Amino acid sequence: MKKITLLLSLLLVVSGACQQRTKTATESETAKTSDSSAKAPNMTSGLNNEEEQLRQAKLEVLKLPEKDFVVKGKVIGGKGFVLILDRLEIGKTEPLESQTLNDEGEFKFTGKIRQADLYELRVSSDQSKVIHFPMFPGDDLYFTFDINHPENFQVNGSVEPIYLRDMYYTIEKTNEKIDAVEELQQNITDKAKLSRMADTLPHFYERIQKEKSANLRKFAMKVDTSFSALMATERLDAEYPENFEFMQKREKIFAKKYPYSPFYLDLHNKVTIFAPVSPGHILPDILLTDAKGKEYKPSQMPGKIVLLYFWNIDCKDCNDELPMLKQLYDKYKSKGFELVQVSLDNDRGDWMNAIDEKKLPGIQVNDIGLFKSTSAQTLLVSTTPYTFLLDKEGRIISKRQTIKELQKQLVKVFGF
Repeated sequence: MKKITLLLSLLLVVSGACQQRTKTATESETAKTSDSSAKAPNMTSGLNNEEEQLRQAKLEVLKLPEKDFVVKGKVIGGKGFVLILDRLEIGKTEPLESQTLNDEGEFKFTGKIRQADLYELRVSSDQSKVIHFPMFPGDDLYFTFDINHPENFQVNGSVEPIYLRDMYYTIEKTNEKIDAVEELQQNITDKAKLSRMADTLPHFYERIQKEKSANLRKFAMKVDTSFSALMATERLDAEYPENFEFMQKREKIFAKKYPYSPFYLDLHNKVTIFAPVSPGHILPDILLTDAKGKEYKPSQMPGKIVLLYFWNIDCKDCNDELPMLKQLYDKYKSKGFELVQVSLDNDRGDWMNAIDEKKLPGIQVNDIGLFKSTSAQTLLVSTTPYTFLLDKEGRIISKRQTIKELQKQLVKVFGF
């Protein structure tokens, strides 16, 4: 159970890293994300904008009325240990107070707060012995737990700490599957078996990610507008359309209850960043060039259903999908279907050779730089293969689909 008690620390660090990644591609908070705008996300102003949001939010919090809180309880076997109360933000821990537990292991922290936030009780001598819990102004909480198993705590005064613990278990279930596979991979000595396993890992991780996302969405709906629901929603990967749609709807609900929470602001920023590259929006403008220097703008191919397919030579999944991609192109090219394959390879010579050797269908363009290329940064492409299916006006119908999923999508579009 030690992994569970360490989970939030890992999540907070990952959230911070995720923020750093999206900071390079964020728009200002007030940027329009309507269908009429095809502007790409602002690639340079994100860091300052997000810091300014947090600064402004903290100023707004100071305008809210203060209310008392009480966090007290008993730690079985805790005599003489030092217990610390911390307030947590994404990537930041703020110690508030510490106490040495008395002979009965009792403690009591009091103070005043203005809004709901995330807190932890931490044993100073062992960083793994922690309890994380949301706390609201006016809360009077009583915790009981064993010094050796804080994750099995009991609490009176609020159901929020129980919700948060349930969220950790939801995440840990899928993480355990990843841990088991990685352990298996480390124990394989046969190079052939290891190679075959490595080929299947991307599919496995993708499936686990989707499973985790579905579980988090289900959990967030179950606990409604709780602080844990906000945290679960903020944890979702907005690259997946089903997650983005969920996050977009829930963000409007959480805006009313947690407008100044760092977790809400992070959720808001993710929705703002990914909105321009999500289904229903006009694809942001990108300019791509083929081997002969001809330029293309995928969002400006009027009258065409366009499949934008990002790939690179070393991408095994891309090579595996190529026969089916050719079949799709042959099936629909006479019906107004256009395929634009975007190579992200750094070596244009290798790319041009691959066009001939693989007999690649459709329009072939190259944007050097892999995921740091202009088109990948603009459209937030983070893996290959990566797809955008556009309607005749350049509006995104779907994104990040496998070829099998695209086959079903194109049947809906063309009727056969």
